[in-house]
Amino acid sequence: MPDYEFVCQECGRTFRGLTSHIGDEMCPACGGFDIELVPAPSRESAQADDRQDTRDTEN
Repeated sequence: MPDYEFVCQECGRTFRGLTSHIGDEMCPACGGFDIELVPAPSRESAQADDRQDTRDTEN
């Protein structure tokens, strides 16, 4: 099941949820419902970024 990234407009916290329906998600930090769905990086691009970060620290 894909996960989605949200940002709370009330407290600014970014968190992940399992649904893209904004009305179904609540901020775990403040309990607010004023949240926005933000594009989360795909797993492939996140893995590529991790590999690049590893190469950068090795040099």
